[in-house]
This record gives sequence, C-alpha cells and structure tokens, in this order.
Amino acid sequence: MKRVLVSKCLLECCYRYDSRDVRVRELEEKLKDCEVITICPEVELLSLPVPRPRLKFVPTKEGVRLLKEDEGKDLTEELRKKVREFLSSIGRIDEAYLKSKSPSCGVGDAKVYRCLECEEEVGRRDGILTEELKKAFPDAKIHKL
Repeated sequence: MKRVLVSKCLLECCYRYDSRDVRVRELEEKLKDCEVITICPEVELLSLPVPRPRLKFVPTKEGVRLLKEDEGKDLTEELRKKVREFLSSIGRIDEAYLKSKSPSCGVGDAKVYRCLECEEEVGRRDGILTEELKKAFPDAKIHKL
C-alpha cells in the first residue's frame, strides 16, 4: 500500500496559522486506497496554537532563519530537529501532498522576507519539513497544493 504524507490543513479544517479553511476536498477521495500520515509541523511539533502569529523566513548573519513574527524567536533548529525525529519515526514515504507557500511545508515557494517587520519578498525556498523530507525520502514524489 502506498504511504502518503499530507499537510494536515489540506485534509482537516483550521490548522493554518490564521485558522482559515484550506482543505482540498478532492484529495480525500484521491487518497482513499493509501495509508495517509498527516502532519502540521507548527501545531504538532512546535505546539503552536491556532490562530497564531506567522512564521517567516528572514535572512540573518547565520543564514535564512525561521522566525516567529510577533517576538522574533528563531525556531529554525527546533523545527528541523523535530521534523527529523518525526520523519525517522514514520517509516517510508512514497508520496507527499504539501501545503504551498508554508514555511514548513512549502515546495520551492515559501517566501523569504527582507526583514521580520516587513512584507518585502527577497526570495522563495522549500519549507523545513520539505527540505528534510527530500533528504530522508529522495525517491518520494512531492506535490504542492
């Protein structure tokens, strides 16, 4: 049976940082014959609430870091460590459906902002879960939704 990792917000209501419903209704039918593993890294791995301040990628002297918008707390290494632990605990992944533009799940489209306090975009990149997923399961087919 195909094992598929899915951003939880794509299947269940209100996991997005602003609690907006971004479910993809057709996805449930598409995955009916698969073993589905869902994850919201911000909620389940970092224990952040919904709604919550955004997490933003921002360039720093240490490289691009994942910062919590309201207080500037750097969550990069904490999330990376917890994602690695999660991925090593779930067994193989054959395919993934990940939330576009997310700083954890984005596939090449998570925004990098010039500064924490501004909205000026200076680049795009993979989210932290996506980066680690590609390392752990290089043959997994990844879709962004």
